[in-house]
Amino acid sequence: MFRPWERPRQKTSPRVEAPTVDGLGLSVVVLVELVPFAVLLASTAAYTAAVLGCFIAVPQIVLLARTRDSAGLSIRSWEVGSLSATAWFAYGVRTDQPAQILANTCALAGGLLVLWLALQPGQRRRSELRAFGLVLALVALAVVTVPLPWLTAPLAATGMASRIPQLRLTASTWWHRRSSAVSAGTWVITIGVASLWLADGLLIRDVAVAGSAGLSITTAGLILLAETSSRPDWFTRSRATAAPSAVHPSPLDVRERAVSSLPRQSVREPVAGELATV
Repeated sequence: MFRPWERPRQKTSPRVEAPTVDGLGLSVVVLVELVPFAVLLASTAAYTAAVLGCFIAVPQIVLLARTRDSAGLSIRSWEVGSLSATAWFAYGVRTDQPAQILANTCALAGGLLVLWLALQPGQRRRSELRAFGLVLALVALAVVTVPLPWLTAPLAATGMASRIPQLRLTASTWWHRRSSAVSAGTWVITIGVASLWLADGLLIRDVAVAGSAGLSITTAGLILLAETSSRPDWFTRSRATAAPSAVHPSPLDVRERAVSSLPRQSVREPVAGELATV
């Protein structure tokens, strides 16, 4: 039976022999197995993150299936995210971490389904996904064969690399105030899952896990903030004050300028007979 505090990547918990108790000619030796609280807490965080991670792509999949609109959604970001999930899956298999295997299996399945819905249907979509499957296999092979110390920095960077395309596209959408088909729910779950992985990485002192989770929290937070807010008007007004020549005049200003440019005509006071006629 699997016990969550017995993680293969951790050293075996020490067994400590308690002091001998003598009484009535009997010697009792009590063996106490110490279970570090940090290991138990890290395991809980890891498996909670693994379960929640299975639902990261669900809001985006539901939105794409309902609207068939991919405006503002970065295909490149989901491709890099699927590559990242494949790398972490291979890392979990190599280091015997069931939580990593479960989490990244769900992440990979969700990423591929988002790509299937977002790409245009037809022969091109099938060919692109076949080529992408070959790249996924090469990434998994590289993670399994490359020495572990060499994987720390690349794996930690995946948290940033998989978010940069979406971050750039979201910034453009936010600036130009365009509509977006990006699901905010996906990024809320991403932040929660990454926070749990950060706690797990810090508790077990896994630099790759902690670094990747920290970068994921930062980039996902920026994306969520931009997707749930619009560019404020005061920012536009401040730019107008700094550079008035670059701002288009309002219709009222145009009308006032046109009226002021007309030649003035003399106005004759009406006489009494004209007033009576009126």
